[in-house]
Amino acid sequence: MNETPIDYDVKEYLDSYKIDFPNEDEMEASIEFIMAQVTVKERSSAILVRKAKALVMNSSRELMNFSWLFWSLNGLFLLLGVISLLKFNYNPYLTVFALAPLPFFVGIFEILKSKDEGLVELELTFKYNAQQILTSRLLVVGLYNFAVNIIISVITVAVYPEVQLANLFLVWTIPYVFATGVAFFIALKTKGIVASGTIIAVWFAFCYGGLMIPEVTEFFRKMNPLPAAGLILAGIIIWTIHILNFRKIDIGRERYEA
Repeated sequence: MNETPIDYDVKEYLDSYKIDFPNEDEMEASIEFIMAQVTVKERSSAILVRKAKALVMNSSRELMNFSWLFWSLNGLFLLLGVISLLKFNYNPYLTVFALAPLPFFVGIFEILKSKDEGLVELELTFKYNAQQILTSRLLVVGLYNFAVNIIISVITVAVYPEVQLANLFLVWTIPYVFATGVAFFIALKTKGIVASGTIIAVWFAFCYGGLMIPEVTEFFRKMNPLPAAGLILAGIIIWTIHILNFRKIDIGRERYEA
């Protein structure tokens, strides 16, 4: 191969150019600076604590962004439940059963509002991505739903001392775990606001139909722990599948890794 001739002046300049290598102190200082930027491997417990703190902080921020419609509807349903127990003397088991998943059904449109508004792709670029935001909203709605169920249970026991606590616990735990898991699966296949309204209407129709059947009332009064435990276990499995699939979030017909 023929070498390309180099201009004499350029060659002379290049030959005179010298690179000053760092001394030992400078190299040590550079190594110390780089090592300070390297992330230290955390223990599993430390990682878990850090993620839990981040989840709580994210949930607090998301809580402030929940719409007035979410709080208004939940307040209305809670008020109707209390009135049903105190004034109309409805069957306490069916009342608790009907109210148990309602806060979550209402919260579906809040949990999935990013998906409905086409903002998931944008959220994937955030420091806290779409998966973390979805999980934070889900935690807020789930804990709020749990708190409402506890309040209703306390009121029920206070008004109806003859109510069996074990049966009451099973009555609201079944829809809280199983019905919400099924509802969330349906909501992921459509728009959250549509799914929320439809599921609430279907749930009220289902519960009203139960009031018309004496056998249903008797079933709740004498709840068999075995089938109840089976439904609760099925709900736990459904939610486990949901959580494992949270890394994949649908946007239209495309899928993005969160």
